[in-house]
Amino acid sequence: MASIGENLRTFLVGSTAIQDLFDDVEAPNVVAQTAWPEDPPMPRIWYGRAGQEEPRDLDGCGGLVFSLWDIECQSVDLDEVLAIADAVKARLDAHSGAMGDQVTQGVFVTDHDDDYVWKSVGADDGINASALQVQIIFNS
Repeated sequence: MASIGENLRTFLVGSTAIQDLFDDVEAPNVVAQTAWPEDPPMPRIWYGRAGQEEPRDLDGCGGLVFSLWDIECQSVDLDEVLAIADAVKARLDAHSGAMGDQVTQGVFVTDHDDDYVWKSVGADDGINASALQVQIIFNS
């Protein structure tokens, strides 16, 4: 079984609306988890896990995993960034059901606060970005 991070990528690149915003959304590093190469393509989507927990009862039984992700949509063109962020939100928000080879109970998307610390873009890079916070709830 793939990880929830791999399934998130598969689910994002499977969206026609997202595919339409990229020349080749399947190309290496266009949608990447956690790390960038030296000179990543543009536009791009970066994502990384911000936290994950599986609450358990006193017998050690869990059931649902609450996984929190940061998604950063990036481009040199501000309108393109907003279009990508809107497409990501539309694809993920309020989704429940299949995501890759896992089943989600719910996916919830919000914009990050103004005090969000960018993980993949430096302040002087000249890149426009939009940051989203995504909570994915799935069965353990």
